Amino acid sequence: MKSIIIGREGCQIPENKEELDSLFRPMAENFGVRLTPDFVFEGNSDKTMDWLYMLVKSVGYGRVAIPTYVLYPDADHCDTIFVNIKNLDITESSPDLHADEIDWDKDGWLRLWWD
Repeated sequence: MKSIIIGREGCQIPENKEELDSLFRPMAENFGVRLTPDFVFEGNSDKTMDWLYMLVKSVGYGRVAIPTYVLYPDADHCDTIFVNIKNLDITESSPDLHADEIDWDKDGWLRLWWD
């Protein structure tokens, strides 16, 4: 797994499903549940792991960055996801990318944030 700074945010870039799951498994355990596709990692917008799996399938591993705060022992949500859209061909099968805030930086990282 690679580490990167996007803006001021430290992030992890998982290279496969196992690495992605390892970022969210402790959060699920904080709720006393197993990490499953229907696990909600962002409650205000009901973003589930299944949505995140579809996003990664659409854009590819190495293009999705997860803030490191999800690794904190008391983490109970992830309200920001970064997607590298530089040279990305968005297809019809891409998941819904609506968010409360969307912005991107000069390096091509799109920031999705939910309130």
